[in-house]
Amino acid sequence: MWFSFIGRIRQSLGAKIIIVYLASLCVVSLLTATFYVYDKYKSVKFEIIHNGLMLLEVTSLLSKSGLIEEDKEKLKNEVDGIFWDQDLIEVFIYDRNGEILLKKLFKDSAVIKASYEKTAGERKLVFKKISSGGEFPVFFEDIISFRYYSPVFSTSRVVINSKNLKTNNKNFSNNEIIGFIYLKKDKSVLKHRIIKVAITLALFFSFSFMVGSFFIFYISKKMGRPLNLLTNEVKSLEQGKQTKAVSVKTSDEIGKLASAFNRMFITIKAREKALEETSNQLLMAFEASNEGLYDFVLNTNDVLFSPTWFELLGYDPYELPSTVDTVIKLIHPGDRERVAKAEREFITQKKERLEVDFRLRTKSGAYKWIASRGKAVEFNSEGKPKRLMGAHIDITELKEAQRKIQELSHQILSAQEIERQKIARDLHDNVAQNLSSLKILFQTLLAGGPVISKENTEKAKNITDIIQLCIRDIRNMSYDLCPPELEQLGLVKAVEQFSSLFSIREKIEVDLKVHGLNENLLNPDININLYRLVQEALNNIKKHADATRVNILMISSFPDIIIRIEDNGKGFDIEDRKAAALKEKRMGLENMSERVSLLGGKISFKSEKNRGTRIELIIPYKEQKE
Repeated sequence: MWFSFIGRIRQSLGAKIIIVYLASLCVVSLLTATFYVYDKYKSVKFEIIHNGLMLLEVTSLLSKSGLIEEDKEKLKNEVDGIFWDQDLIEVFIYDRNGEILLKKLFKDSAVIKASYEKTAGERKLVFKKISSGGEFPVFFEDIISFRYYSPVFSTSRVVINSKNLKTNNKNFSNNEIIGFIYLKKDKSVLKHRIIKVAITLALFFSFSFMVGSFFIFYISKKMGRPLNLLTNEVKSLEQGKQTKAVSVKTSDEIGKLASAFNRMFITIKAREKALEETSNQLLMAFEASNEGLYDFVLNTNDVLFSPTWFELLGYDPYELPSTVDTVIKLIHPGDRERVAKAEREFITQKKERLEVDFRLRTKSGAYKWIASRGKAVEFNSEGKPKRLMGAHIDITELKEAQRKIQELSHQILSAQEIERQKIARDLHDNVAQNLSSLKILFQTLLAGGPVISKENTEKAKNITDIIQLCIRDIRNMSYDLCPPELEQLGLVKAVEQFSSLFSIREKIEVDLKVHGLNENLLNPDININLYRLVQEALNNIKKHADATRVNILMISSFPDIIIRIEDNGKGFDIEDRKAAALKEKRMGLENMSERVSLLGGKISFKSEKNRGTRIELIIPYKEQKE
């Protein structure tokens, strides 16, 4: 309950002002009470001192011969005339020896007697001290009374009044002190006066508190109404509820605050409208593009899909649970490991984007190719992605088109190889044989006939050499188009034979190393394409590298075949070479890349000027079908 009360005070402006006002009022009242108590105390004390001074003057004036004992009756009358203060308890006048000359009692005799006897020792000490030159008058007080002592002088050379309360008798002989006076005042009068002050202050405090609280309550209500109105509208704005402008008809700070809120309200509404229009446009664009959106929190595996994502797979919106397990189950078994690897690399390598293609099973059971394109929008303290947002795009038609293009390209390459075999066979069996026959006929034409001149003999020899050169070139061309070793002896022997002939013909040292490659188990398409890739690489080295040495490494590393070709030539800038190749219509590197792509493999080039070139091929291992 106490905490609830404190909470209410904290939430109320009026309550806070009243608390501050009450605290201030208490402080003021306390200070006022302290001042009044001290003032009453001083006034009561001053009253007894004043009475003492009056009695001192009277006794001094009555003394003519230095002895106040001469006219005791007159002294008594004078004392009765000046003492009307009912708070006095007793008044005594003594001679210089301490004997009582006059006493006046104002209270019960028994009380007076006890009080008088109690202070007898005090009086003797005071009289002795004053007579010996001590300061006077002397003032004492206790819980119930004030007591005043003063000497009486026979001379009028010293005037003692309220402004001169302390002096001594060092300048006067003892004969000038003709007696002493003693007054005692009841201290209860101070208590009564303090009670009156307390009652007055209490009434003032109560009245001030009620009037002040009323005005504070009124003012806080006046101030609180527009503030509460502003607070409620801000809460409504925060909760997305319908809000409206605030009407406050003041020009003070609250009015300025309300005006600022109204301007902010108008701005927010305009931005909300613009944002809503933009969101609708983006939503229509996403729906038209047939893309499914997702929001994936990696550390908790919480995922959220858009309705379009479900429709992309033939489901009704939110027909499937929005979980990571749902997606994993829908991924094609052959793609799961690749997708998991891409996700691991995305997290461990602290990448900003995740791009991977895979197949998802639709409601009908068929699979669709999906391009997942996501971007990390939040990162943890280690800099690793924590939240991923992106889209799943249906690329089934694109993949089908690529597959058809790949099949068509493969068919084109196969057709090329068939045509090469035909051309090679025709060149070898027809053109080369015809040229050989022509050579023989030409040689026999000149043999056994009439003697011809030496010059003509030399010409005939040159013709025969040219025919022989044509036969050799045609046979080399036929070999390059379709090496017989590839079909008869296999890939490795064919590459060895071609490398050996290339080294002899081009004067370039070729070092071939083969490890674990069983070409007899390879698909014939793989054999011919691998051979063509090596052939194309060596031809490019011959044309452009100016190399003196080539290293060829062929390794079977299941499930891939790795081929690495390095030379010590002049090297080149890869990007510049690709750009120049397009302009000059030189397609060596592009042909190799296309052939590797058709085999489902990867090709990489690394080259630096004057530091040679390295080509690395990674081809999936495909066994020969039975």
